[in-house]
Amino acid sequence: MLENMTLKSVSDEIINSHSQQGLACENKEFIQYIIDLINKTPRSDRSMTMAELQSIKKTITTIPTGKQRHLLRDVDNVLFYLHQHCAWQLPEPELKRFHDTQLAWMQLISLQAHDASALYQAYQEYKPIFLQDRPELNIGFIALALSIEVAPLSLRYWAEVLNEPASIELFDNQLTLVVQHQTPAAQHPQQPSYFTRYALTPFSCRLLINYFNSEPDKITLKTLHHALDQLLSRTPFYLASRNAAQWQHCFQQIWLVQYQFPCALLLDISQPHRHVAFIPQRPHPQYEQHIKQIYDQDWIAPAYHTFAANKVERWPHLALINAIKNQLSSQWQHILNTQFATPPPRFHDNIIAHVMYYFTYDLIQFGGVRATSLQFDSIRKYTRIYHQLEDYPLSYIEACDHEALMDWAIEVYRLVSAAPTFKEGPADGLSVSKSIGYG
Repeated sequence: MLENMTLKSVSDEIINSHSQQGLACENKEFIQYIIDLINKTPRSDRSMTMAELQSIKKTITTIPTGKQRHLLRDVDNVLFYLHQHCAWQLPEPELKRFHDTQLAWMQLISLQAHDASALYQAYQEYKPIFLQDRPELNIGFIALALSIEVAPLSLRYWAEVLNEPASIELFDNQLTLVVQHQTPAAQHPQQPSYFTRYALTPFSCRLLINYFNSEPDKITLKTLHHALDQLLSRTPFYLASRNAAQWQHCFQQIWLVQYQFPCALLLDISQPHRHVAFIPQRPHPQYEQHIKQIYDQDWIAPAYHTFAANKVERWPHLALINAIKNQLSSQWQHILNTQFATPPPRFHDNIIAHVMYYFTYDLIQFGGVRATSLQFDSIRKYTRIYHQLEDYPLSYIEACDHEALMDWAIEVYRLVSAAPTFKEGPADGLSVSKSIGYG
């Protein structure tokens, strides 16, 4: 279940699962937000109802900035991972949408159909020449042979294999290649060492043995990718360079057509973590002591009694407004990255100031709910509501108290509804009174 893992580890797993297939995925911040929403509902099994899903999407649609679009896309990313990798039961309408994701993966593979056919034919022609001439070993050719004869894994896995001489093992009288799993969960120090065994052909095994006997230096993914690009750009292949994901899709197309692997089996063999083997390990004695201390408080509680609700002297979101004023919208992202890389300190005496800062920041970065970018005047107009809230601070303690928060919200809403106009202050650079606008 999600609650048994840290937010960081789950988000890393989701991003990794998509990158393994060359599929797009939103960033970690959005993924963690969706996981938070899912974890708000207590559950005893791995399932999600349509009502829960609708509640999550309803919560997202209340976000009044362009972040809403990213989060709605991220719901699909998270649900795809839960269904494919964690065996969750999801509503039937959502399962139908996953066929679209699988179709997108197959389309990426089919785009390599022409080059994959040419590559396979050229490899079959070059292999006898290689055996006859015995040229100097090339890591690009080794990766090519492994991808065609062993499994269409990503180049990241092959780089790891080429750095581990002990990856060849004789198991049940069969030459096998041990591929260590690279998912974040599998690499956790407290987890056993997970790996998958792949059958080695005699040719690919001899290539690896000769390579390891030469005592090569460690290689990186970038080094292997460059070597493969260089090899396949020359005779007899003559293929254009492409990114690592596209090379894997090209090899997967070979297995799909030449070896007639069905899509489900192709997905399995392309991702080692879908086949688990491990060496049992005894738990470390120190874990027993850690279990005894599991309920010990290891954090310092905030000094709530020192908090007070005071009027904000300077609202931090105004710095954002002034920074982008008279600047081209194309420069706004650069301004955010350079001048506002670090958020302002939290105002425990009035968290509304902090909320306004992030609201303004998101409007600048993500735009509105419909528009991907907003005009400066629109952003300024949407943030003017802070004038109405200046005299009604909300402390951290009040925000944590449901009853106090509801009382504050009702009071502010009543006063704002009764007074639709306000007088703008000099901080906005305006001097006339206008109505508050929302859009």
